[in-house]
Amino acid sequence: MDDLVIGGPVLSRTRRGRRLAVAAVCCGSILAAMAGCGASRPGGGAVPSGGQPDRVELSYRLDGPRSNRVRVPVGTELVITLQRAPGYAWSAVESLRPEVVTVLRSGRGATVTATARSVAAGEAELRWTSSFTGDPFGPPTLLWRLAVTVGSSAALAG
Repeated sequence: MDDLVIGGPVLSRTRRGRRLAVAAVCCGSILAAMAGCGASRPGGGAVPSGGQPDRVELSYRLDGPRSNRVRVPVGTELVITLQRAPGYAWSAVESLRPEVVTVLRSGRGATVTATARSVAAGEAELRWTSSFTGDPFGPPTLLWRLAVTVGSSAALAG
């Protein structure tokens, strides 16, 4: 499972070792140049400006991976979109550790957009489910998880 690392001006999907260092240098240089132009980060997250908190956008489809990891600094806004799938409904997104990551807004239904914020350093897990609505004996309800590691930008870069 890949980690999504967000810290300072770098947004990169990492595996391990040297790839992270090379990606961080390349992405950091590109994003630093783009920040002055009001550009967006790869993957849709907005480049922070004027001391505003960082924003990370994540999107999930029914046929995508049900488990993921993300590492962010304190103060990051997480926007989670659960995309429409015919015959299925999403539950609301919940945080198992609201003292680390607080869900600010979430709904239920065919398409859900939830907003959460990292508020303290630590580990948290966001959870939600998808259920088939057409037949009570149909496919099972599926559990989705997003593991969130919250720390300072310096700690995440190392």
